Amino acid sequence: MRDKGLEEVENFNLAYNENNKNNHKKGAKKMHEYSAGSIVYRIKNNKIEFLLVQSRLNRTWGFPKGHLEKDENNVQAAQREVYEEVRLKPDYDFNFEESITYKIARDRLKTVTLFLSKFNPDQKIKLQKSEIGDYKWATLAEANSCLHYEELKELLKKAQEYIENEISR
Repeated sequence: MRDKGLEEVENFNLAYNENNKNNHKKGAKKMHEYSAGSIVYRIKNNKIEFLLVQSRLNRTWGFPKGHLEKDENNVQAAQREVYEEVRLKPDYDFNFEESITYKIARDRLKTVTLFLSKFNPDQKIKLQKSEIGDYKWATLAEANSCLHYEELKELLKKAQEYIENEISR
């Protein structure tokens, strides 16, 4: 099964490379951004709850995530970003890995890769105030009313189904 948006990315890259032969020159804009993070969950009162964080910049709700640094892979970036943004070291399940790709500007794409991780109740959330304005725990239905992007809602539904399947084993 192909990643959602992969065909759009390939078409975009082909068109971009054809029209912009000099994009390798120093100072050229980065045309594709990559971020990684985690859908952090806990089980409270027999309900699955997800950790949502609110961006200080645009006040939208989402998951702890951020850009990959040089020589960093998705797993390393996800672990670093979750720790930087909410000071957590949850238990990761790298068998759950989902990516979405979307346009962030006329000539730029962004791919976000999210892993699943279980909250460790011995840890306390501490927000990175420069980037995160607030956080909350939300059920799937509550999270869907907060999340703006349909792709994130679809990822969250997949995460819920995955967790339920793991619990029933």
